[in-house]
Amino acid sequence: MVRVEMRESTMTWTPQRFWRAVDAGLFEDLGKVELIGGQLVATSIEEGPHRDVAINIEEALKAIIPADAWFVGREVTVEAADSVLVPDVLVARGPRKPRYRRRNPRIDEVALAIEVADTTLSRDRRLKVPFYLDAGVPIVWVVNVGDSRVEVYSPAGGPDAPTVHGIGDEVPVTLDGFASGRIPVADVLD
Repeated sequence: MVRVEMRESTMTWTPQRFWRAVDAGLFEDLGKVELIGGQLVATSIEEGPHRDVAINIEEALKAIIPADAWFVGREVTVEAADSVLVPDVLVARGPRKPRYRRRNPRIDEVALAIEVADTTLSRDRRLKVPFYLDAGVPIVWVVNVGDSRVEVYSPAGGPDAPTVHGIGDEVPVTLDGFASGRIPVADVLD
């Protein structure tokens, strides 16, 4: 498994500068790089258990969420004012075709952002969860692979008070306040 140590840069970046650097090949040796709040963050490459868990989540969500109303995507880039993020899995409002056929969702279109954390748990909690919540994403999941649980964050609880679902539990899938179904944590981590 290739792992890239996450490091924050000291220079403030814009999405435009970030995309120019990507096009110039600046990040090719770093693997996956995201821009969070104007700072570059290198994250781990999706392999092994991380990849399998992300695929499990994507498949489980697609089985219970109608594709004519929602777009479920894995490793889809989302832009915000000073950020370019790649959630492991997301659910955005509206169907992929035609809405997202030629563009990625904006942060205000994301109803659920999911991060799979095997090597990135503390940084996902510290950087990504607060960012998503501050940007208006109503529900954020952190799949804590090491502890076999799913942490569900919402603006009501904030980044410090997740609802935790263990291996014997089911995680409710709530999109814009409506229950779409439940996913067993064991199925996610299988």
